[in-house]
Amino acid sequence: MWDYLMLMADKKMLPHDQTIFKSKRDNKYLQLEASVINNNQHILAICSDITHVKEMEKQGKRIRSQFFSSIAHELRTPLNSIIPILKLVLALMEADPNSSRQ
Repeated sequence: MWDYLMLMADKKMLPHDQTIFKSKRDNKYLQLEASVINNNQHILAICSDITHVKEMEKQGKRIRSQFFSSIAHELRTPLNSIIPILKLVLALMEADPNSSRQ
């Protein structure tokens, strides 16, 4: 992270938003906010551990996926029984031209 910060400072390209780093060893997420101060003489860097936030985000995505999967199943099950009955009714109506259609 330090190397990244120094490289960006040398290029005068410090990000104006947050940058997120993921540790390869212990799956921690760090958020870095950096800006130059004092006529570009110093860098103010704030580093925050956002691992808990990322874990909650992953859990939310997993719960949302399970919810939509469950809803799709609950809708598909009754429709699978209704569709053949509707096809049969339509076939009977087409076979009998005198039937009343509304």
